This record gives sequence, C-alpha cells and structure tokens, in this order.
Amino acid sequence: MHEKRKDRKRKSKAKVIWIFGLAATALVVGSLAYAGAFESDEKPTADKPSAGQSQVAADDLTTEELADMPDEELVDNVSYYKEISASKDQIVQRNQKAVYIVKQKTPQPSTKPDLDNKKYRDQVTGSALDLNDLNPEEQKAVADYAKEVSQYENKLINKRIRELVEKAKTKGLTKAERMELINLLPIKNPGPELKLEPPSGEKNPGKQQPKDKEQPKDPSEDSKNQDIEQPGNPSEDNENQDKEQPGNPSEDNENQDKEQPGNPSEDNENQDKEQPGNPSEDNENQDKEQPGNPSEDNENQDKEQSGTPTDGSDSDNNQEPPEKEQPDPTTPALTTEKNGYNRQKAVDYAYKWWNGRNPAYRSYELDCTNFISQVVKAGGIKERKGSRWDWADYWYYDSKQPSMTWTVAHSFYRHMKLTRQAVNESSSSKVKVGDIISVDFEDDGRMNHSVIITKIKNGKIYATYHTTDRKDYDITYWFTFYKVYSWKMGTVKN
Repeated sequence: MHEKRKDRKRKSKAKVIWIFGLAATALVVGSLAYAGAFESDEKPTADKPSAGQSQVAADDLTTEELADMPDEELVDNVSYYKEISASKDQIVQRNQKAVYIVKQKTPQPSTKPDLDNKKYRDQVTGSALDLNDLNPEEQKAVADYAKEVSQYENKLINKRIRELVEKAKTKGLTKAERMELINLLPIKNPGPELKLEPPSGEKNPGKQQPKDKEQPKDPSEDSKNQDIEQPGNPSEDNENQDKEQPGNPSEDNENQDKEQPGNPSEDNENQDKEQPGNPSEDNENQDKEQPGNPSEDNENQDKEQSGTPTDGSDSDNNQEPPEKEQPDPTTPALTTEKNGYNRQKAVDYAYKWWNGRNPAYRSYELDCTNFISQVVKAGGIKERKGSRWDWADYWYYDSKQPSMTWTVAHSFYRHMKLTRQAVNESSSSKVKVGDIISVDFEDDGRMNHSVIITKIKNGKIYATYHTTDRKDYDITYWFTFYKVYSWKMGTVKN
C-alpha cells in the first residue's frame, strides 16, 4: 500500500514537470516568434509580405471579400507594375524607327510623340496591334516601343497605387478609393496563356519568315541555281540573288518605299510579298483600313480608368452599319453552349458592327472592350447588375454609366476570371470561333486589349475588334511579341 502511494506521487510529479516543460517551451517559441526570430532577413513590403502576413493573391478574392478587408490586410495584398527607368525623351529618342511608323499609321494631323499625352500613348498601342503590313524588323521595333510606352504609363498607375496605400495606412480609405485601388492592381495569376501551335509543315508560325529568305532543301536545287548564276546571265543572276539574299539592298529599298506615305500601291505589293501566309481576306481588309479612317485613332479601351470618354463626349452614335456580312462559308456551323452562349449570334454581331457603332450603345474613342461586351451579350451571356459601377462582380450596360468591367479590358478580364469563373484555353488547336481573347503587351498582369475570334483557317486565328476596327485580322504575330489569353466561352458562369 505504501509502495502504491509512492508510485502515484512519482507519476504526479513527472506529470507536473512535463506540463511545466511544455508551457515553458511554448513561452519560448512565442517570444522568439514575437521577436521575429523565425522571419527572413528581408523586410516585408507591399510586393512581398512577411511570413506572418496573408499571401493570398488579391485577384483570387472576390470584390466583396476585398471590400470587407481591413485596410491593413488589403495593403498587404498590393503589388505594382513593371516600370521603366528611362525618361520619356530617352524612350522616344532610341525608338525613332517605331516613332516614324506610328506616325505613318496615325491619321493626320498626327499627335506629337509625347509620352505624357495619353492620346499619343493610345496611338502607339493601336499601331502595335497592326503588324501584318510590316517586315519582321519593323514589327519588332513597334512592339518593343509599345512595351516601353506601356511601362512608362505604369509609372503613373504605380504612383496612384502608392498614394492610396499611404492613405490606407494613415487616414483610411473611402469606399470609392478602396474600389479604385482594387481595380488598379495587377492580375497576379491570369491563368495559362494561349500557345500557338504550328500548322502542319511549320515549326513556329509566330515567327514566319518571308519566302524569299527560305533556303532550298534539295541539294540538286543548289546545283541548279549555281548553274543559273554563272556569268553571262546577268538578269537571271539578279533574280536569284533577290530570292536567296535576305539582305539584298533592293529589298531594303522596297521596304523603305513601303514606309513612305503616298505609295499605297507599292505598299500593297510589298505586303503581299512579305506575308507568305496572309489570306486574301486580310489584304482586302487592310485596303479598307489605310490611314485616314478616323477609327484608327482609337486604341485600347482598357487604359481608361472610368466609363466616360477621355474627351468628355460620346462618339457619333448615328453611324449606320455596312451591309450585314456573313461568316466564311468554310467555317463549320457554330454551336450554342450549355450555358446559353450562342457563338453564331456573337460572330454575326461582330461582323455587323466591326467598322460601325451600334446607336443603342454609347461609343468611345477607345472602344475595344465596349465592343466585345456587346458581342458577348449578343451571344447570350447575361448582365450582372448592381449598385456599384466600379465593382468587378458586376457587368452591365447603362447609358449614364456602364460598369467598369463593360468598358475596360483589365476589369473585363478580372470579371471573367473571378465572377464568371471562366476557364482559359492554352492550346490554339482547341480554341473555337466565338471565344474571347485578351492581350497583355508587356506580361505584367495588365490587360491591354480584347477581341473575338471570328475565323480559324489553316491553323491560324483571325480576330475581329474595335480600336483600329478590324475584321478577320490575322493575329499570328501577336503570339511572337505579347502574352495572349483565351476564354473558353462555354465555361462562363451565366
């Protein structure tokens, strides 16, 4: 009996020691954590929160969830866009070739190349979408210039984000300021980008080379060409050099002629030579879209931060559409998805209004996403109306104030991703006519443009859109220079 009491005392004493040790350990761990012993050496920033802070991407949360966050937690989710260190004058100076091309593509009178002027930045972006009439060197020059201009514009956006973050930390944000901050943020996880798969017989359709730069594959053809190029046949010699020498000065002269205004016939002739896979439909559209069309002054609607035109007035809403154009008869019959999206109706609407403005809607100088929203609605996707025009959860048209998601490419993409829970397509061989495409110029999470796929032929994707008003435009070269994203419209929550 005495031994049993001793045994119970020993167990009780051991239990007390164990509990005391556990409590002491917890106290030490808690003290170390409080002192920052388990944190990294890097100080937390708005772009990179500390180990104890929430790291949920802002774009993974609904607008309502973000709106209900305390200011401190919202600030932890803030990130910024890529900026460029060069000044606006340095950017213009080192991109003189692109500056000249933009000037030729812009209706007269052209805007002075001032990067603080939004209208000029819009003209640069619009030119960067129209690459098919340029040779590879010119394409790269314009695309690179557009990226630098966009990164310069990011400075202005980042400045406003920092102002709102500072106010959130000191005075707190109003509801309107909170929504402004949320809408300005980059999309951290846009989803898988659309990869262009090569048509049969091509290795990289996004980097096509003119035919006159292709080398003969059959050795016997080399011998044949050498026989032709012997002295005594100067005319034939010159002809073969034109085909086999990509750096031939005569080609340079032709390209330079193409860049000069006032030679439309030579421009079309060179364009036919330089675009080996360009269908006749594209040439026909480009003939209609020479400088002088006021619609070419348009650019990305996505860069507007409100639903009102930058000039404070609407465009002419009385413009009548051209005679209704039918889809290419070679295109397979389009189906209606289970969610009610009618691809045929969407394409029909795009063809009807591609170079016109529906008077039932307001139109803008920067009209790409406003047009695509009309297309999507015509296809059967229902509006989501609410009391806040600036909430990503809502998508609707109102003659006084459309939702931001209706008119801005960046907000439209966020709405499709978060509220509609649409799924991205990653393979060009699986996209369908009627699907919507968004373009991010510099891969920074800010969408710059919205279009609808209206034709797929020989592995190539053709889009119809506003801004520079294009119908069935070959967007192959976009895949070379930009990030392209596509929505499976059958997955849109309706």
